[in-house]
Amino acid sequence: MNIPLLLLPLALAAGAAWYFGRAKGLLAFLALLLAGTGAAYVASTNAALAIGFALAFALPYVIGAIALGVLAGWLARRRPRWLAVLPFLPFLYFAWSVQNAVRVAPNEGELALDYVMQLPQLRVLAGRPIDVTSVDRQNDWYVFSLAGTRPLFVLLDVRRTSGRPLFKLACVTSVAPASRADCEGPGVVPLPQ
Repeated sequence: MNIPLLLLPLALAAGAAWYFGRAKGLLAFLALLLAGTGAAYVASTNAALAIGFALAFALPYVIGAIALGVLAGWLARRRPRWLAVLPFLPFLYFAWSVQNAVRVAPNEGELALDYVMQLPQLRVLAGRPIDVTSVDRQNDWYVFSLAGTRPLFVLLDVRRTSGRPLFKLACVTSVAPASRADCEGPGVVPLPQ
């Protein structure tokens, strides 16, 4: 859930209330917010509970959103009017940062290991069932050392933008890789078909 995008309409409504009615408009906005909470309670106690939790635990964010909206409404009454957009920029920045934040799943290493163990090409290359002797995790790739008839190193790319890690076999080398660029080096082992 992207909280800044949920707070942006609250700030926009507070800004419009201040622009059109100043303090009376803001009081009407807060009264409508409370009436909406009451209507949500009548319709569904779960919805009212969610609103109650949001207000209880996110009250500083809600007050901040209303304050930025009031500032935008005040700036919209002045010249130049384009300054009224500035209080909304933090919402866009925080929405972007929340969306692009890298979250590493606590079991990502286990998932990567399972992915490597399931690759049939690696079983053929190792010449026996896969035995991983060591794992090295970098920011966006893993290196697995495999024991087999010859030493092999598996570079596995990981992408975390979907909320869960997605793995892709980058390459297999016969030399311990120092960086991701080693997939273009002389030690790359061709994968069997």
